[in-house]
Amino acid sequence: MPLNYSEALQELLPHAATTLLTNQRTKLEKDWTDLHPHIPAISKDLFTYTWLIVNTRTFYWEYPDLPNSHPRLPKKRKQLTADDCYAMCPFMDYFNHSDIGCDPQSDSKGYSVTADREYKAGEEVFVSYGTHTNDFLLVEYGFILESNRNDSIPLDHLLLPLLSKEQAEALKEDGFHGNYTLSSKEPTICHRTEAVLRLLVLDNRRYSAFVGGDDDGSKEQGRVNAYLVQILTKYSRQIIEILEEVEGLHVDRHSSDKVRRGSSKGAVSEKLPIRTEQKDVLIRRWKQIRDLVNTAIGNLSL
Repeated sequence: MPLNYSEALQELLPHAATTLLTNQRTKLEKDWTDLHPHIPAISKDLFTYTWLIVNTRTFYWEYPDLPNSHPRLPKKRKQLTADDCYAMCPFMDYFNHSDIGCDPQSDSKGYSVTADREYKAGEEVFVSYGTHTNDFLLVEYGFILESNRNDSIPLDHLLLPLLSKEQAEALKEDGFHGNYTLSSKEPTICHRTEAVLRLLVLDNRRYSAFVGGDDDGSKEQGRVNAYLVQILTKYSRQIIEILEEVEGLHVDRHSSDKVRRGSSKGAVSEKLPIRTEQKDVLIRRWKQIRDLVNTAIGNLSL
């Protein structure tokens, strides 16, 4: 999992994965801070290992079908979020993920899994963990799918810096600020992305007509697409440079789990090694993003 990557690899994660990793690390540190004073004998390594098992092997359990007054509900149920509600399901947690798989369901009696088709003896049975992108799967579970119909990448880091202060405020007021997405399936760009592009390319009147639903935007679609193609073409070149940097990283083939290193002040810290499988999955992920971006450039240029 990227949480256990070396700093050199973490710095080269895709933008979406970096954001997800930051949030994951924040949750881990908060839980560690809350627990450690009460159980000081537990080491940070053991806590992290156990925390990751829970994070990767549990299912959401939101007490379905139970009335608010039911005695099985926690007293603070109303204060809990989805992140507070997990269940360990022995045997069910053996299922691996596929974007198309069996359907897991839950009710007050427990969990069930319904097959999506006939399976032959010896054939692996998958479930879907949800409609997740490969960046999410990488950070949360440590793997990516070779083919993922739910894959997409965010465009916020490419588009938000182009906005003026006034434009950003207008988007916030209209509810269209951020969460811009480039998808591997149609439509290539989401409605929110269409909106911000029109604000960047067209005048305010045209933008307002589009977000207000008075104009479907088809008349100016060519200009909007051409503008996005320029942005994506520049990003495609950046991806090539990132791939070259990742491919050039040295793998620590004979290192132990952690490499101890000295600092200029004489203190000793621990450095995580770069592992072959980690480097390989990062290269594959950047190639997927490259292909997604280049496919979008081709589609938008038609």
